[in-house]
Amino acid sequence: MSVQTDLSAWSEARSLADLGILMAGWYEGRVPEWPGREGRPDEGLYPAADSLAAACRAGIVVLSAQPASVERVDGELWIHRATFTALVERDDLSTALLRGAREAGLVRYGLLSSAGGFGWPNTVTARDGEPMEFAGHRIDAADVAHMFDGCHADAVRAAVDAWQVTLIDPGSARDGLLWKVLDAASGRTEAGVA
Repeated sequence: MSVQTDLSAWSEARSLADLGILMAGWYEGRVPEWPGREGRPDEGLYPAADSLAAACRAGIVVLSAQPASVERVDGELWIHRATFTALVERDDLSTALLRGAREAGLVRYGLLSSAGGFGWPNTVTARDGEPMEFAGHRIDAADVAHMFDGCHADAVRAAVDAWQVTLIDPGSARDGLLWKVLDAASGRTEAGVA
């Protein structure tokens, strides 16, 4: 599948693998937008763009991601835990993600489907100790379909039917560990997590 520079490329996608190629292009800045989101990824993700793109190409289609950071803004302490949620349809990839996460001590929510199971929301962003954003809960079928609105029905069905895997680094100040697990699972690096 060739990567075009507008939303028409998304209508040509027929599979989760096709969506992964387009999502990789989005993380790399070659695809300016995707149906589920306008514009480029958040600037905080730029250092992880190569990891996210490689994962998408390998079949780990990353829908959302957040780097770790601790910062004070207008006198309020914001803590962000590194996290990502991805769609995966291959058992070997989901197994590699979950095994790598377990070995690295990450919080993991895996093998949820848009049709069932709720998951357990985990705080990934807090402001002065108050939970602000969560990850690890199931994304329902309508929301997954909306993320790929305008794509071919086969690609939307593949996304809806895929397993949802969320990994969260419980450490609030480290950012690299999660991306190392993702790199190992996608084959971007051959070694496991150091």
